[in-house]
Amino acid sequence: MKIKDLLTLLNALSGFIGISLALQGNTVAFVYIIPALIFDFLDGRFARGSKPDDFGKELDSLSDAVSFVLAPVVLAYAFNLNSFVFIASLFYVCAGLIRLARFNIQKEKGVFHGLPSPVAAFAVLAVFLLNSLPLTIIALLAAAFLMTSQFKIKKI
Repeated sequence: MKIKDLLTLLNALSGFIGISLALQGNTVAFVYIIPALIFDFLDGRFARGSKPDDFGKELDSLSDAVSFVLAPVVLAYAFNLNSFVFIASLFYVCAGLIRLARFNIQKEKGVFHGLPSPVAAFAVLAVFLLNSLPLTIIALLAAAFLMTSQFKIKKI
């Protein structure tokens, strides 16, 4: 196993830990985003320094789906058992998966199309920490819209 793939799996495991903590009602579950973001950043750095491969690309998207698509909505919903949060979460999950699938087939190099899922997850979790139900719903819907939009962001 390559180091970049191990880092990618650590990203997914961080997301899973966050989900597990949220389902147990542990309010520190949001902290999972920090190691997930770090591992995602590091696996990207290692991947750029090596030969591109389809396995790594797919593994990265699957890990991002756990940490940056599923985990934020589980956290938001676990602490806000509300029909509106549930519906907004459905939009967020669909948009996040569409975003990741589009990224995998994207031909243009050096840019992101739409808001990257790690940024969307961070934004949703930052708003979640404000402990405001209406703002959480708005953040989920806004992030969903921005992930599926077509604006371009230059990669750094």
